[in-house]
Parts: sequence; structure tokens; C-alpha cells
Amino acid sequence: MSGQSVRYCAVGDIKAMMPDLNWGASYDAIFESLSMRASRLIDYETGKAPGSFANTETAEIRYFDGSGTSELWIDETPALPSVIAVATDGMNYVNWATPPIYFTGWPYNAISLGVPFLRLDLDIFRSSEVIWYKYPRSVKLTSVWGYSVRPPDLITQAAIMQSIRWFKRGQAGFADTAANPNLTQLSYTSRLDPEIAEMLDLFKRTTI
Repeated sequence: MSGQSVRYCAVGDIKAMMPDLNWGASYDAIFESLSMRASRLIDYETGKAPGSFANTETAEIRYFDGSGTSELWIDETPALPSVIAVATDGMNYVNWATPPIYFTGWPYNAISLGVPFLRLDLDIFRSSEVIWYKYPRSVKLTSVWGYSVRPPDLITQAAIMQSIRWFKRGQAGFADTAANPNLTQLSYTSRLDPEIAEMLDLFKRTTI
């Protein structure tokens, strides 16, 4: 499945958040479309590639410049690379077997914390190789890339909320303001719901 078509919430999730009506299947196609579009908005707002929060694609190869140190910053990945190949001379790739080459992913407790690995650290005390050779594209990694293989709960919640928000605005003709007859007041639409924005801020990667 292409990342462009990955949805972070299901139609049933959206209906469950609006339990007062018996929806049936009348709006399923609309909810599916809104869910997909909300998911792409989440990717955009967090600076991720499409489908990064539910990447079940097969592993792919990506290239990285060697750092010349024992630490190598990489793209987000929910699992350690299955294959590591390094061009120690800058041209010819050799697969690094483990062991005798030892490395750890950072953050060290990424899997239990539910966050992706961002760096590979060679064990300078045990490994037969202690630096990532400093050549352009000298490191070739095979992995499943993205933030996670399943959407974190807050990402699912944000997708549900945004889908409902668009649905309700569509019912109001996408007006900028809507009257609430029960409260005799006007509500105004903003660019992005503040609560959704706060959720998504937790998943934005800070570049140093």
C-alpha cells in the first residue's frame, strides 16, 4: 500500500466519536476519504513522509553519508536495519555482520517508549569497526522507514478529530462561523484545531 493511501483511523473510529446517531453505511465513503486526507494533513504538519505513522511497507534501501565518528544519524525507523553495508573505501560496499560488528540504536529504549530510532552507535569497546567511514553515501541501510508501524494513539485521535471537524464544517457549507442555537453564540474556525496542533507538536522532530 502506498503511503499516500494510508489512513491513521478507521471509519468505525470516526463513528464511535459521534455515537448519538445510527450512521449505518451511508457516509462510509465520505469518512474514508476524510480519514485519508486528515492523515496526509498530519504528515504535513509533523514534517513526515506520507504514511510514516503506519508504515507496513517492505524494507527499502537508503543511503547516508558516513560521519567519521562512531555515531550515525539516520532517518526515523521503528526497527533496527536488517542489512548494513558500508563502503570503507568510499566505493565498494561490504555487508557488516553482527557480530563482529556491534552497534546499538538510539534512543536506547525506543521500542518500549514507542518512538523511532534516530541514530546508530557503534560499540567502540567490542566492535571490529568503530567509525562510520566519512565518505558520501558510504552507508547503505535496509530497513522499514517511518515513525511507527502502527499509528500512536494520539495520531489516531488527531485523525479522528480532524475528520469530524471537516465533516461538520461540510454540513455547515464550510462557513467560517457557525451559530450554536443552544448557546446563542458564534463559533469561529481556525487554521488547525489547537488541541490537534498540541497533539501533533509531540511528534515533530527537532533538527539540531
